[in-house]
Amino acid sequence: MSSAGRWSLPRAEAHLRSLELFGMRFGLQRIRRLMTALGSPQRSFAAIHVVGTNGKSSTTRMTAAILAEHGYRTGAYLSPHLLSYTERVQIDGVDIEADAFAAALQRAVHAAEQVNRTLSEDEHVTQFELLTAAAFFALAQRQVEVADRGGAGRAL
Repeated sequence: MSSAGRWSLPRAEAHLRSLELFGMRFGLQRIRRLMTALGSPQRSFAAIHVVGTNGKSSTTRMTAAILAEHGYRTGAYLSPHLLSYTERVQIDGVDIEADAFAAALQRAVHAAEQVNRTLSEDEHVTQFELLTAAAFFALAQRQVEVADRGGAGRAL
């Protein structure tokens, strides 16, 4: 899928769904290259990484509320979503706007295309890696002060 022209939310979500078929691929090499190609947006904010079996989303939301009460601009990267991928990226407790999500994903796809050209034929950026990179890019663009840097689980 070409990254020419401005993407809509339906196009961004269709691209993400097209990557589901490839499953998981372990290792950090791809995500490190992808984040570098994006300019390392994950380094522009502090991180709290919430892990565990149950209660990650609740813990993330409560922590965000506490930080917001203390004047911090917060971002959250959550999963899974119910209706739209936009639910996975929140700024100050509100789902990211469709246009902002689509733009962040389009930018991440462009970076992924560059990374994929450097990988072996059987390697490629996964859906999870692409979504994580887009989320971090969007959070950095929105100038959050505290958000997720880890990428897995629920994080603030």
